[in-house]
Amino acid sequence: MKFTVLAEHEGVATVAGWERSIGQFVAQGEPLLRLRKTDGTELSLVSPVYGVLFKKAVLEAEAVEAGEPLAVLAGVTEVKTTSAPEPDYVPVGPETRLLPTEREQQIARHHAAALALVPHQYTTLAVHLTEVQRLQEKTGAPRVAFFLAAVAAALKAHPRCNAAWLAPDDIRLRQDIHVCLPQPDGTFPVIVDADRQSVLALARALEAPHNLPPTQATFTLTLGEALTQTPILHTPQTAHLYLGSTGVLTLAHDPRVVDSFAATAFLKEVQRNLEETRFLFI
Repeated sequence: MKFTVLAEHEGVATVAGWERSIGQFVAQGEPLLRLRKTDGTELSLVSPVYGVLFKKAVLEAEAVEAGEPLAVLAGVTEVKTTSAPEPDYVPVGPETRLLPTEREQQIARHHAAALALVPHQYTTLAVHLTEVQRLQEKTGAPRVAFFLAAVAAALKAHPRCNAAWLAPDDIRLRQDIHVCLPQPDGTFPVIVDADRQSVLALARALEAPHNLPPTQATFTLTLGEALTQTPILHTPQTAHLYLGSTGVLTLAHDPRVVDSFAATAFLKEVQRNLEETRFLFI
């Protein structure tokens, strides 16, 4: 479903700036764009729904009047919440109240919205990392560089896992492969054009990742110490791969774009690339 955001201010105003880019997810109540009134004051327009910015109807510095369309959001769902009664909470001992940071709250909102709005399916496959370990010792490149190369090559062969779901009638197969690597410290470095770099070049890129916003990544790869996890999709991405320390691959995928057969084929491609590393450009 698509939703058109209309200007609701009085009189004429100009677009001072956009807070979201095309294809970027916006939660209900989060800033979408800023309007500057004739007296110089600015208004922050928030999104009335959850969705992905599909179209900007006006450009920055363009004048708009009340009632004019400003933006079109795709994949829209209005999440309504009802206030529950306060629980009867009785402390059982000393405790400290945890206050999440703004970044943690934003991540939590986006994860909750993704789980509520996007169907998640999971496919798992095991891979042997013996050959990767041998080449790691030979080249000195970190294991993550081999993982990136294997995943990027598989994405090139299976572009549905590198797609963007904007609406039922608008699914984009993206040509660029920009891989986001979430870190334990809450940062989200992005490796740009991962499919066009060798393993050693990827190792260098990991030391100085591109400053591309994580919202412009086309795929997410999470590495962890747990045997497996159930990753959450980063909308509008259609797949998110978790690779555990023992070599278990778990792919979260949007079945509207990547069904179980396509997910299995993608994981088998990653498996082959890691177990038969002659397919990788060192």
